[in-house]
Amino acid sequence: MFSPFASSALQRHRVEDERGLHYSWSSYPDLLAAVEMVAARQPGEHAPDPAQALQDAFSLALHQAQAVQVDARDRASAGEHEWTGAPLWLEFDTPQTFGGPASYEGALVFQLPLGASRLVIPVLMGQGAEWPLPFVLSGPLLGQLAALTAGAPDRAGQALAQVLCALTHVPPLPEVPPQHEGTPTLLARLERHLKRVRTLAPQTTARLPRLYLKERHTWDPRTFVPTPLTAALLHTLDGLDEQAALLAATEVTVINAWRYAKHVVRIDEDVLASLRRSRPLTRLPHELPGLRGHAVYVPVPGGLSHPSQTGFFAAIDDIEGQPWLILLIEARAYGDHVLAPVALPLGAEIETALLAMTETGSTNFTAAEAARVTADLGLALLCVAYLGSPKTQLLGPGQPQPVTPRRGKGGKEELVEPGHTPVWEAGVDTGNQLRAYRAGAGRPSGEAGEPTGRTVAPHLRQPHLHGYWVGEGRRRFELKFLDFIPVNFDERGGEAPVRLEE
Repeated sequence: MFSPFASSALQRHRVEDERGLHYSWSSYPDLLAAVEMVAARQPGEHAPDPAQALQDAFSLALHQAQAVQVDARDRASAGEHEWTGAPLWLEFDTPQTFGGPASYEGALVFQLPLGASRLVIPVLMGQGAEWPLPFVLSGPLLGQLAALTAGAPDRAGQALAQVLCALTHVPPLPEVPPQHEGTPTLLARLERHLKRVRTLAPQTTARLPRLYLKERHTWDPRTFVPTPLTAALLHTLDGLDEQAALLAATEVTVINAWRYAKHVVRIDEDVLASLRRSRPLTRLPHELPGLRGHAVYVPVPGGLSHPSQTGFFAAIDDIEGQPWLILLIEARAYGDHVLAPVALPLGAEIETALLAMTETGSTNFTAAEAARVTADLGLALLCVAYLGSPKTQLLGPGQPQPVTPRRGKGGKEELVEPGHTPVWEAGVDTGNQLRAYRAGAGRPSGEAGEPTGRTVAPHLRQPHLHGYWVGEGRRRFELKFLDFIPVNFDERGGEAPVRLEE
């Protein structure tokens, strides 16, 4: 029986992809022509370079793929299972050469839509070697397998036939929450963001800590440096024109705020999966207690609204005395990672505020994309609110704290970049409880209790945020995070039961 496993080979290929060590697709003209056809049939996709479009799709599949091991028998003849289209890493029991000089550890299989058909791309991969074997599939794989593997194929055809046969031996796999990437890979990527900001704005990067130490008492204490001040410095010190300075100010400010504390908080994968199923927020609260430092990075395996998104930075800005939320949403794009900024006033209706931004031209997304950005913000806010809940346990070095100056020579205050990046794990206790319940109930991950007669079977009600209007005249909107609620548990389960009759 096949089941996904933690493949060290797959993880190594993921790290190589993150670091850009190889996987250059420009030497495969036939494959690039096919990808260009895909891009031409998807006018909403921005793919000026087919090689970069392929790299983007390849990286996404590489980080989504589940690993299964296949042996010689699986590759020799057809099986009985239909491939669902989900990306898979088929790891060979022993490295295969397929009659050539290179040795391959396995095949990454993924697809791209091509009109009514699918462009399926198995990529044989080894250490420092890759070999794509694309083909067009216009129906179920089992129905076309004989035609695709018929005749006396050459070496490429033989390799493709073995991969396709192996695919038909893999049954539908259980869905698992996307897993967090390895810490060294994550931290190396965050350091690259720092390096890029230093290169983009060396003078502003050097001036911001001095400005914070001198003027921080004049703005919101949750803010490192207001972005309007950063934009002015980018214009006067680094020579950016006014428009470019305004666009770059958010990233330069938040990354420099993160630089002097380097907070990273990872949410337990099962808790994050539950947050993903919760209703997203449509209104920003007036307070965000989860932002315990001037800036925090939160990884989000599986993305916010798109799987290419890998996480986000969050911080509070001060614009004309009003607090704003800043999110820098990180996403894979053409083999690299980019940061997309969104800034909104606290207490605002999210989509209304986003539409206002598109009308003034102060953003790089259109009015038609406002709903997607709203979804991004909704899940990100659920994550931030979960981190700020008093019930949320953080495992790590103490508690995250804001940027803290220290006394240097002569008693002067100074900011020093930490030599290491502290990583906190959030909600592990809750995740363990949820996994233990599901294991005891014999249910797959994410499945809720089934009704039995008129009584709901024992289950955990999903966590969610509930908004309350509070204060004089009920004009202030606050969020309270409601954790997992046990429903219809008996006393033997260790939880106070909540009885719910339907």
